[in-house]
Amino acid sequence: MGITLSPHLQGCKRSWGGGVGQEDAGAGARRQLDDRHVGCTKDGMTNAPYAAEDAGAFHFDSRSRISNAWPRYANIVLGLWLFVSAFAWPHSRDACAAAWISGAMIVMNAFAAIWASPARFFNVLLGGMALGWQASAASHEPAARLNGIIVSGLVIALSLVPPRRSAGL
Repeated sequence: MGITLSPHLQGCKRSWGGGVGQEDAGAGARRQLDDRHVGCTKDGMTNAPYAAEDAGAFHFDSRSRISNAWPRYANIVLGLWLFVSAFAWPHSRDACAAAWISGAMIVMNAFAAIWASPARFFNVLLGGMALGWQASAASHEPAARLNGIIVSGLVIALSLVPPRRSAGL
């Protein structure tokens, strides 16, 4: 029972923590390993144990096209604006923290949602938390409060927009 490698992994003779096709020194039987090959390249193995074998997860494909993922990119821009707006004009300490922390979390999640569309629903939760946090923390600052409410509402609305194409198409 052998392990079949995809064409780009044919040059790999070992993986981190074991090897594909290597004989077990003690019993002489083939070791059965999983199909994850850390550091495999077209030319064989690299010697970096933490090489990003899944780095292809964030490559540009149909999921990341503007026509497909524009709501995720818009959420990134809105999150960046919420982050920057915390420092753009005077805020109270609570309102500043509410803006920059919410903005950073929204950006990180929107970036992940470009490739993993179901992650966009977590931005609905983050947008709701940001909405409540902004509304209460900036209660004495009308500009900061209005900014936080509008941005958080847009994040929620855009997170509910489904992608046009599913992954791999």
